[in-house]
Amino acid sequence: MRPATSKLLKVTLLKVTLFIFGVLIVNLVLNLYTHHNVTERGVDGKIKVSKIDGIFGYTEIEKKGKTIEVNEFGEFLSYRYYEDKNGDGKVDMIHISESIGCQNNKDMFLYRNKHYNEFKSEFDKADEDLKKQLVRFKDKLRR
Repeated sequence: MRPATSKLLKVTLLKVTLFIFGVLIVNLVLNLYTHHNVTERGVDGKIKVSKIDGIFGYTEIEKKGKTIEVNEFGEFLSYRYYEDKNGDGKVDMIHISESIGCQNNKDMFLYRNKHYNEFKSEFDKADEDLKKQLVRFKDKLRR
């Protein structure tokens, strides 16, 4: 390879790397600004809190009465939503969506009263994560 070509390649690679780094930094700043430790309180008693989980990802938890909803927005357009309708610590409904950037594209709605036996591991994982998220958000969910 000629020296001029090698230098051009290095400069181009540096420019692309700096551009990608800049995009990641901008996304992190936007995510911090819009989702980190943000608490919304409604007049109806609803509390919604969000925290970031990475450059693109964040988690929201919403509580109204006994109902608790958790939304996890992953790094590469993956999404998990689950809901405990009666506050018993057991997830009643799960919605899993994975698309661009994930190897397996899937979109599933699972209901404990219909799908528990077939998807026991998904419900057990969601129950455990619900407990972890309640601990993570407990200070913000207090009135």
